[in-house]
Amino acid sequence: MIKTASINTSEFSRNELELIFYNKPFDFSYSSMNKLITAPGVFYKEYILKQREDMDAKHLTRGKMIHYLLLDNGLFDEKYILAPDGIPSDNTKLIIEHIAEYARAFPPAGENKLSSYSDIILDQLKEINLHQKLVDDKKEPFKTGDEKRLEKIINPQSDAYFSFLLTKGNREIIDPEVLDKCTVAVDLIRNNKEISELLGLNIDPSDANFGVYNEVYLRIDTLYAFGLKGFLDNLVVDVKNKTVRINDLKTTSKSLTQFEGSVEFWNYWLQAGIYFKLAMDFLKDVIKDDWKVEFRFIVVDQYNHVYPFRVSDTTMRMWIVQTEEELVKADFHYTNKNYSLPYEFIAGEVVL
Repeated sequence: MIKTASINTSEFSRNELELIFYNKPFDFSYSSMNKLITAPGVFYKEYILKQREDMDAKHLTRGKMIHYLLLDNGLFDEKYILAPDGIPSDNTKLIIEHIAEYARAFPPAGENKLSSYSDIILDQLKEINLHQKLVDDKKEPFKTGDEKRLEKIINPQSDAYFSFLLTKGNREIIDPEVLDKCTVAVDLIRNNKEISELLGLNIDPSDANFGVYNEVYLRIDTLYAFGLKGFLDNLVVDVKNKTVRINDLKTTSKSLTQFEGSVEFWNYWLQAGIYFKLAMDFLKDVIKDDWKVEFRFIVVDQYNHVYPFRVSDTTMRMWIVQTEEELVKADFHYTNKNYSLPYEFIAGEVVL
């Protein structure tokens, strides 16, 4: 499903939107940095002009759900709600969702029922040209075309779905089948002794030898005109063994054997580099040069195979150097307000 941003950019000129963007500090996340280095024009459109489209891929939703179930179960019920049984068909569903959105914005004085919005329902049906062939009866019981159209929409199933939408708030609706799959993946991780230990799932919070941080938000200022930010899935500080473990959970619609290709395709090395910088800044007053820092991608594939991909020290050093290079490129784009092409093309460095 694609949803466009709610800001009406037609109210502002490009120059005004640029002024709004540059008038306050900007922190790059992995996703925004990745967007900038691969498609600066898209970054400009989404982050400066605010014309963003959210692609809600199933495996991304699955990944977010596994995060909350495994690392912060308390937030799961705040973020998600199970879909009710018997959801109406697509067109009817969309109309009811539109009415529910209107009802939340402009609640009626009396009882909030679907039938209270007959005029809006009829307008919606006309707009999408649905049930418009229904006409007035010429003999008893003399139902009008509009009455017939409303009967197609207003029924016990639709009433139940409308009531559900009014109570769900901002929570995302999830399918029970998707939840079952996520629960299976979480159980696999919890029951895997090696991965469970890596994530610190069984560590007593009162144990002074460990610090376990889940879904921790970190931010730093850099030497550049912008900052860096990110939510680290899991950060474990092992004081006794002088080891820091940075763990990033990934779900993939492919197999484990294909994950190495995904690292390059999605620039996950950039995410690792940014998270490493964030973690080191966060722990700068705690760890010394003799500490070990380990980075792992803990991956759940389409077959529910789970594996912790450790990044070697050599590879991590290379990724950190690459990340620093990308920060320099980002600084060029940001300070020069030049989003016409990727940096290499602007610099004329690309030769076939």
